[in-house]
Amino acid sequence: MFEADTRELGKAAAAGFGTAIGLSFLAGSIVVLFQIPFFGIIIVGAIGWAVGEVVYRASGHKQSRYLQWIAGLSVLSSFLVVTIFGDFTSILGLIIGTYYAIQRVKPPRGVH
Repeated sequence: MFEADTRELGKAAAAGFGTAIGLSFLAGSIVVLFQIPFFGIIIVGAIGWAVGEVVYRASGHKQSRYLQWIAGLSVLSSFLVVTIFGDFTSILGLIIGTYYAIQRVKPPRGVH
């Protein structure tokens, strides 16, 4: 019921990484254009929330540990892209965004 099969995991990974990288390039361009201080903290946290939701919906509303890994690594990829643009304050956003993304696809207690 909660476990995703390989097809759903593939869709979730493609959607999660695509969303994370796409939103990160958008956020990076905003950082370069407007030079907003500490914007990386807010944006990477928001990207984490969005990635968690996208992974959850792309997997057919499933929740599992594999989806947690996909969501967490997607947020990590967004952090890496944002730091390319020079916003190194986003490390706190990485922590917040990863927490949001993982909690969205976390299976209920007692389900392995």
